[in-house]
Amino acid sequence: MTAQLLAVLAALALLVLAGPGLAQAGTTAPCAPEIQAIKDRGVLRVAMPAEDLPYYYCRGPQGEMEGHEVDLARALATDLGVGLVLDRAAESYEQVVSRIREEQADLGICVLSKTTSRSQEVLMSRPYLLVHPTVVVNRLRLAQLGDGITGRQGLGRPGVEIAAPDGTSYVGYAQADFPAARIVTRDSADVCWEEVVAGKVFAFYYDEIEIKSRLRRNPHLKIPLEIVAIQEVNDHIAVAVPPSRWSLLHYVNTFLDLNRPEVITPDAVMRRYRDPTQPEPPPAVSPAVREPGEGQQTWWVAGVATAGVVLLLLGRRRRPTQAAPAQPGWSGALGEALLSPRAVFAGIVAGALIGVFFRPLARTLQP
Repeated sequence: MTAQLLAVLAALALLVLAGPGLAQAGTTAPCAPEIQAIKDRGVLRVAMPAEDLPYYYCRGPQGEMEGHEVDLARALATDLGVGLVLDRAAESYEQVVSRIREEQADLGICVLSKTTSRSQEVLMSRPYLLVHPTVVVNRLRLAQLGDGITGRQGLGRPGVEIAAPDGTSYVGYAQADFPAARIVTRDSADVCWEEVVAGKVFAFYYDEIEIKSRLRRNPHLKIPLEIVAIQEVNDHIAVAVPPSRWSLLHYVNTFLDLNRPEVITPDAVMRRYRDPTQPEPPPAVSPAVREPGEGQQTWWVAGVATAGVVLLLLGRRRRPTQAAPAQPGWSGALGEALLSPRAVFAGIVAGALIGVFFRPLARTLQP
């Protein structure tokens, strides 16, 4: 009996000693395997194309990455408690999707359009940015179609050439929106832009992010180019996640719901961020602190000097018709001398000079 009692007491003692450790272990919630793998690695890998997109992902003046998409990637990495690595090995958006599908990166954050074709390759988060497709029309080519034809009407004409970057969702958008046109693909958005500016193609179909960014860098092209916004088409921008990482997708959606609840537009992004390829705006100049009356004394001096000259001329041209009566005493003579045009003019000039060149003395004489 004594041995059994001692065994029970020993077991209770072990439970008491192990209790705090068990309680602490119970409060630490385990992560999903794909999220734990990111934490164990210590960095979040985010894929972006190699070519900069101002306002979204680009290098700043000091060589650091900046922009809306970069800030979103940093916020996710900070929330996970890990560092951030930007994978820019991809040359196009489709290559970004391929790297996510092959799990060479954890997330794709680079203004990726959420389409049904991409959703067959990777998981896509809920949208956080809403973009409308935009078409740039060459006005010279438009004028060749006839008078009074708008850019939107010209895009519907059979056979007009509309360029779109190969490997982007805008090739399909252009085919769906303008089935009568001839959609031609080019290697990059730069080539499409150069050809529509030169008039080699009728139009360039892309997103308003890129179009507005290019027009801000080249405002003189607003005259030879006409912009047609396709407002009835919504291009939803989302985060790409590897196809097997459902817990990571759930985490990204939860983060967006809590931290980015509103779907924003490119105009909001451009108001907040800047284009590092453009010169810095001049600093705001605060108004100078002026002394009372300063800034107006130039006009005052000019006015009184002019008045003095007028008085002097009037005194010279005056011809008395009869002898003036003699002034009694020395006070009358002194008063006539002080009030003569020459004396008045000399006093005005002396006061103006003191006010301009001897400010301390002028402030002392000020009533």
